[in-house]
Amino acid sequence: MQIRRGNSSQLANQIIEEGQRSPADVFYAEESPPLAALAQRGLLVTLPEGTLAQVRPMYIANDGSWTGVTARSRVTIFNKDLIDEADLPESTLDMASPEWEGRFAFVPTSGAFQQQIIAVKELHGREAGLA
Repeated sequence: MQIRRGNSSQLANQIIEEGQRSPADVFYAEESPPLAALAQRGLLVTLPEGTLAQVRPMYIANDGSWTGVTARSRVTIFNKDLIDEADLPESTLDMASPEWEGRFAFVPTSGAFQQQIIAVKELHGREAGLA
């Protein structure tokens, strides 16, 4: 068995370069954008039905080419000395409204944050975060 090591983007790019000649049998990634890149190029196959049957449908790609195997949580914290809990937005997406401009911090260069933005776009549309 040969195992390649690298970050998700590096390995996905290597498979993209190899195309249908890639010897890769399994691609295990921590991030969804490399999976999307492989799927867009038709480089993933549908997982076996027995595998898909073990996973809730909401965690399976529409075409059955990949599935989530772990989950992460993102949290929002606030300073009780600066804002009353009753004044917090009902949704993280509400922080894109003019009312919240300049009132919260995030790390735009974080790969995890970028993945979260991609997920919002895919689930709610491009305009969801642009109130």
